[in-house]
Amino acid sequence: MNTYLSNNLEVPIHKVQRFEDFFRLYQERPGFYKYQNRITETITKKRNDLIIDYEDLLVFDCQIAYMLRNNPESLLKDAVKAFKNVLKFLGGKLIDRDYFVRVFTRDRESLLKVSLKDISSSYLSKLIISEGKVID
Repeated sequence: MNTYLSNNLEVPIHKVQRFEDFFRLYQERPGFYKYQNRITETITKKRNDLIIDYEDLLVFDCQIAYMLRNNPESLLKDAVKAFKNVLKFLGGKLIDRDYFVRVFTRDRESLLKVSLKDISSSYLSKLIISEGKVID
């Protein structure tokens, strides 16, 4: 599915392709393809999940990162499709179970972090990360 941005010119955003590019091409350091290595590891360990760092996505493709933050349900589905495509491309067999892409952040000042006391209806349908204790 494509999304269009409105800036007088409507340019299609191929979200699955953009996630595939991120998974295949993101380098943590020169020559070290972080997510390609993680996907290869999921093949050898017969896992069905991929964990991505939001800040990596933000650096690689800020437009997709922004879209993920504001529409996580749809974008995570696209990320899973891309994960499965890259997994097959790297020689993995899809096993008959659900696949997941999980998002985390290490940055204490991340746009995703919201304290429990600050969560309000404005965060409905948004991707947020929160930590804390809920006390009765």
